[in-house]
Amino acid sequence: MKRLLFLTVLFCSPVFADELPVLWLTAGQERAMYFDEPEGHWILHHEHRVLNSGTIREMQMHVSWQPEPRVSNFTSFKTPPLNPGLQLRAEFLVDNVPKYKVIIAASDPFEDRKKWFDEHPIALYDPEKTTVELFEEEEIPFKRLRSFADIESAKNTVIVIGEATDFDRERGLAELLFEKAAQDGSILVIAPKGDIPLVFSSPIRSLLMTESPKHIFPDVSDRTKWETWALDVVSNQVVLTDAPPGGATVMDIHFPNGRIIFDRVRTVSQWKELKRVEAPWYFKSLIETLTNE
Repeated sequence: MKRLLFLTVLFCSPVFADELPVLWLTAGQERAMYFDEPEGHWILHHEHRVLNSGTIREMQMHVSWQPEPRVSNFTSFKTPPLNPGLQLRAEFLVDNVPKYKVIIAASDPFEDRKKWFDEHPIALYDPEKTTVELFEEEEIPFKRLRSFADIESAKNTVIVIGEATDFDRERGLAELLFEKAAQDGSILVIAPKGDIPLVFSSPIRSLLMTESPKHIFPDVSDRTKWETWALDVVSNQVVLTDAPPGGATVMDIHFPNGRIIFDRVRTVSQWKELKRVEAPWYFKSLIETLTNE
């Protein structure tokens, strides 16, 4: 008989009221900005620009703007180019008042792709075929998992369940993933659909549900939108199910020998369709979190 075993369950709604909103910019591109103030002076100031290993240089960009007919409060600038795998962190100040925490990032987060993927191998189960196309387009090496048996036999890899996998249709997948994580698996589930039954045949160490993924990726953009979850009971079974805004974005479960992260951020869609520069960096952070477990 399967048992529902909870050792530590934490529901977290972190408060980041004192933090500046995060603005991600793509390196080497023109960017237009809108300001509430009709005129003023802004500075994009970054003290630590990593040009190459061990090199740090101070740098500032200054622009003044004044209202113009029909285009008032707008200005534009070009972000500096960066090599793959590098970020430039800054503050965006208007008349010396900080407005944004700015991250200028290379569109490719992998500085040494071959080395990184050798150290962070990925296996993909993607019945909806939403994620395999992205991996192939972005030249992300992975092993294709085509069945539950392939998931069971996967070794020494992060198992990724592709975006929009329907757990109502994929009967038994949740139980299989929990069992795999309990054995010593590292599993990432990207923006799944349907109810996810929480049935564990092995003890868990902790279950963390958070309103924001900032415990994994502190620099998540404020424009990153997601649906949320809550726990409910359906037919005498505890399930993770859709919830109104204010619910959980991430369910992070630790077993004594493994870990599984359910994440509602549509990382694949934001990477592939919306071209958001933070999406590949977020994906990289998720994989590193699981690999370093």
